[in-house]
Amino acid sequence: MFIFIILFNGRQDIYSRAYSEVYKKNSVFLDNYFNGIVHIMKVLNSISKDTFHLDYFKTNISNTEKSIIFYNIAAKESSQEIALLLENMQLLNNLYNNNSFFIDAPGYDEFQEELSASFKQYY
Repeated sequence: MFIFIILFNGRQDIYSRAYSEVYKKNSVFLDNYFNGIVHIMKVLNSISKDTFHLDYFKTNISNTEKSIIFYNIAAKESSQEIALLLENMQLLNNLYNNNSFFIDAPGYDEFQEELSASFKQYY
């Protein structure tokens, strides 16, 4: 299956269905997880000159967590505020290193385009 030949709107529907399945099975955990992550990101954003804590935060989020966050953003299940914080913090930038978490295992360029399109839908 090569979904990257489909326009982003079509892929967004696929991402939404994939995220929906994960969310249905894990909503009790994901609600609290996203609330915690959002709070941490807001605090880190308010002390933006402190790169030590931001780097510490980024290194302690697993690729599995980053993948779930990516699908949340790509499925447009997040708020604009959170999407912009994620983009500014560049939390998902090195996620490509584990592309096995993604539908159709995209190449580097495909992944960068996907990440960009995912964030652009919030502007």
